Amino acid sequence: MAKPLYQKVLDFAVQEWLKHQAPVDTRTIARELNANPDSAMKAAERLEADGMVSLNRHARLNEMSIPIGGGPFTFTPVVCHIVFVKMDVLTAAFHKAGLARESYPIYEERVVKGAQPYSFLYFDEAVLHRYLRDPANYRVKDTFSSVEVEYIGEDSERYIAITSGRRRLDDGSRCVVPLLVDLKKLDADEQRYWHGHEINNPQLMRSDQGFSEYAQVIFEGAWHEFDDPLSDFKDVVGRMNDRLGFELLARTANKLIHVPAENTERAYTEACSELFKLIGSDSLQVSKIKPFMIETFGSVPQDFIHKESKRPKSAKQLVEDMENLAAIDHRLTMAIKELGGERQKAAHLVDLKGKTGEIFVDSFFKQCRNLTNAISYFCDGIAEYKYKRGFARD
Repeated sequence: MAKPLYQKVLDFAVQEWLKHQAPVDTRTIARELNANPDSAMKAAERLEADGMVSLNRHARLNEMSIPIGGGPFTFTPVVCHIVFVKMDVLTAAFHKAGLARESYPIYEERVVKGAQPYSFLYFDEAVLHRYLRDPANYRVKDTFSSVEVEYIGEDSERYIAITSGRRRLDDGSRCVVPLLVDLKKLDADEQRYWHGHEINNPQLMRSDQGFSEYAQVIFEGAWHEFDDPLSDFKDVVGRMNDRLGFELLARTANKLIHVPAENTERAYTEACSELFKLIGSDSLQVSKIKPFMIETFGSVPQDFIHKESKRPKSAKQLVEDMENLAAIDHRLTMAIKELGGERQKAAHLVDLKGKTGEIFVDSFFKQCRNLTNAISYFCDGIAEYKYKRGFARD
């Protein structure tokens, strides 16, 4: 007994998805089945009524004709339905066809079974650990609303280039949110790694402006300059020596700096420790500060000795003296002190879960903003002091 047209339409749409993971229009179905286009549309409507497919109804397309002997292309306006087979139907067809034996990678299998390629998936922030801890092979750009991971190593066979959003959970923490279509492009081992961090039923915060802006960029092509406190900090540190006119900092870059990869106090304090390596006592150079103070402020050798202890002043104490001499607030030394306090905790923490209720990524970004503002204020204050006393502006 011959199959009814609606069954043929369904079979064809199913095979198209299993082969190409794409919907199909009723004009194509009619042409392949030698059926009347209107009849194919009615068959698709019956399948929709039976809950087998969903339709983008009455889509207006243009059919292109290419002359065999040459000549201009022609375009004919047509109206048809676009057929999307339901996921349960595709999953059943996947197993009936024996495709489970093909050992598809996890996220590729989901798409073949009918999951929408441009749907979001949700992952714990710890999924970023692998990439953040290997800056020689991975470039990670982490903003307030998004995170980009790119493989930059020497293995020509390896490919990772994935952009994800950051979305708030109802406890205020964030999760990493890539598109399924991007995960599908990863190799099987990488897909298994991501799957180990997937959040199956995320409890999402109802309103998240940062993620809404990210979604607009992804789906609508909108332009947003995402808040990126860490890059802002890196930029101002990188220019600090030039702005001051001497090498205050021994280090102006640190590949190990990254946003905390999980919402724990340990991850946060370790991230602060990497910030401190650029702006703290590890980087501030006493040997460079003294000549600058002598030239700029008229300091003398005894100014570099602590009056009570008779010990040489530390770099931080000399920076504080510079703030006093330039008549500016102690914003930089206070910001360094606050960061140093967090850094000291890194060596003593045992608790991996962190403090309940604190969002450590937010705390880290706050440190970055505080330091960025303090450095800019300090450089501006020193420049203004020098200008008033007849030094040439840079």
